[in-house]
Amino acid sequence: MPRVICPACAADIEIEQEDASLFNQVRCPKCDALLEVIEESPLELEEVSEEGEEDEEGDKEEDE
Repeated sequence: MPRVICPACAADIEIEQEDASLFNQVRCPKCDALLEVIEESPLELEEVSEEGEEDEEGDKEEDE
């Protein structure tokens, strides 16, 4: 299984090979953050916001 660092909590985590495809979403088993595969080689994840959650900074920029 591929190993990668969680961008939310910096934990060294393993994800299933079939989950390591571009744009797939997985959860960190340590902090439960929702993560998206943004690069396959080398494997890289990015934290994404949950549906229904609002990014306060993004909302402020859009309102201005």
